[in-house]
Amino acid sequence: MEEFLDSVTGGAIWGVGFGLALAAVQTAGSGLRPVAKGSVRGALQIGDWFRNMTAEGRETLQDVYAEARAEVEADRKSSAAGVGTSTPA
Repeated sequence: MEEFLDSVTGGAIWGVGFGLALAAVQTAGSGLRPVAKGSVRGALQIGDWFRNMTAEGRETLQDVYAEARAEVEADRKSSAAGVGTSTPA
């Protein structure tokens, strides 16, 4: 029962805190709107930058993989060609 009361009162405290924060934001809303808008724009720009960096990294890894795969295939072909031939001793 104590756990239930703790969870309810803990949730209630968070709810009251959120309500007070929301009221404060609404009271100062017109002044905070540009700040919030700037924060969202910054987050979007960071997201775009991160997306570009991961795309470049993925492309580089794909290139390295393709090169390594081509080298392995070339090695297999050259070793397969050498298996059938023998040099006289």
